[in-house]
Amino acid sequence: HFFVCQDEPFALGSSSKMASAARSVCPSVGICCAVGGTLVLGGTLLWVRFSTPPVEYSEPPRLLPIAIRFLVSMLYKPRSLSESSGSKRKQGEPSSDKVLVMMPAPLEARLVRPQVVDSAVVRRYAAVCQCDFRDEMLPVCYLESYSFLLQTSLLAHPRFPLAAIGTLHVRNTIVQRRPVKATEKLTIHCQLPNTVRVTSKGDYEMDVVTLVFSHGPASRTPARVAENGPSGQSAAPELVYSTTAVFLIRGPKRKEPKRKPTSPTPASPLSVPEQELVVLQKLRLPEHFGRLFASICRDYNLIHMWRLTARLFGFSRPIAHGMALTMLAVGSAERNSSVTGLPSLAKVEGPVEVEVSFVRPTLLPMEIEVLGSSTDEGFASDDGGESTVVVAYALRHAKDGKELLRGVVKIGKQSS
Repeated sequence: HFFVCQDEPFALGSSSKMASAARSVCPSVGICCAVGGTLVLGGTLLWVRFSTPPVEYSEPPRLLPIAIRFLVSMLYKPRSLSESSGSKRKQGEPSSDKVLVMMPAPLEARLVRPQVVDSAVVRRYAAVCQCDFRDEMLPVCYLESYSFLLQTSLLAHPRFPLAAIGTLHVRNTIVQRRPVKATEKLTIHCQLPNTVRVTSKGDYEMDVVTLVFSHGPASRTPARVAENGPSGQSAAPELVYSTTAVFLIRGPKRKEPKRKPTSPTPASPLSVPEQELVVLQKLRLPEHFGRLFASICRDYNLIHMWRLTARLFGFSRPIAHGMALTMLAVGSAERNSSVTGLPSLAKVEGPVEVEVSFVRPTLLPMEIEVLGSSTDEGFASDDGGESTVVVAYALRHAKDGKELLRGVVKIGKQSS
């Protein structure tokens, strides 16, 4: 909604006041609907910027309300967006995904009351993903799975414009700034930007950014933490963990002309030539692997459950969770440190970065191979340190050799 305004900036406290103010400066405006907006004024023409207040949880969100919102969204939310608001490329610019503005403002969800993770659940996670859980140090991918429901609550938000049931997880980047103990109290902030990328196939990609803050040992943390820091404490919460998860919502099907294959791209840490990778482990994932992991992370997306529910979304069999496969691969690289050079990530004091790209769905049951390799390529961490180890990993189908996912683990030193 746009209005003609002339004045200094001021804030409005309610939607009704905003509507009255808008009609006073522009009588042709009819009914104005807004949620927690701010009227920004200056010059002769500016706008009403709508900001949706963060959804705050004192406890981890429950699955049932989110699942109901997902199902109800199928009844009234579209599967595609109008491209009238898409960004236009200038002449001569390289081709890239179109960006659409899908909401007036980003969506946020926050777990504001510090929580201590359940060590029993972490032990089950470690058993399913075959990774170490020693000295109460959380596995490197655990907090991404722990925050899953908070992330999906944004996709089920009433102001999110698309029907998001059947959403696919296509890429992820995890940055662990230091090892996190299960005994620490944590708060979590998630944000979904108001833009979406439209791929060449007409699908929609969006980023969900998650920040995890530590408030120290459980006995030292107050009951509720204010936005700018713990109540009653001068020290600010410590950012210990962050992730950027890329989700894909399939757009309407459309026929496209066949394109000639392009030349292969140069090798990068996320596409290491297969001859440089060695087999670290062979595994057989049972058909109930998705249901087993869902009971831990509470990701009961129907594509992971049963054959019948997976077929509703175009899959012949249920598919494995991407983050379960990522932890399987990283855990195998840790155990085979003599080959990969990757130490136990729970003992690394500096920043650790895990990147993963999911190449194709892992249909259950399936026999897979875990591959790994150590490279000498360095990276610059957010903390200004320099990397000491970069390890590439991948999963592939054991029978036909098709790649399922690929990624890298980067370990950096903290600058002195």
